[in-house]
Amino acid sequence: MKIRFVSGWLATLACIALLAASGCSSKKEASAAEPTKNTGQQAVEESGTPESGTPEPGKVDGETARQLVEDGAVLLDVRTPGEYQSGHIDGAVNIPIQEFGQRKDELKELGEPLVVYCRSGNRSAHAANALEDMGVDKVYDLGGIGSW
Repeated sequence: MKIRFVSGWLATLACIALLAASGCSSKKEASAAEPTKNTGQQAVEESGTPESGTPEPGKVDGETARQLVEDGAVLLDVRTPGEYQSGHIDGAVNIPIQEFGQRKDELKELGEPLVVYCRSGNRSAHAANALEDMGVDKVYDLGGIGSW
């Protein structure tokens, strides 16, 4: 009885391993054999930046965020007032994510594009989604303040 039980489990594990091994090919390997035409959208996907030089809205690194702000983007700190007072990026506007509901008009008046940040990246991601839901099209998520 024990031998059958163990051999049954071994057979099951062997099948799982075989299925996993046969189905594991990366997307790049599969697409590498196919000839492709380099389109503008493909260039954005590969570099994160369209050919015009302006990045697509979404998650950005510190260098890109600094360039966006230099080019006129509004820097939005979504942390609490206490966190903001303890240290923030020069020029940042502080509207805590907890106050977005009451301050929708003020958020819309900031204009676009917006670069949002918080302490670690969690609140900025939620803020970016909330801003997009409010109709703000050009939202860039820096993540945590340390990424600056």
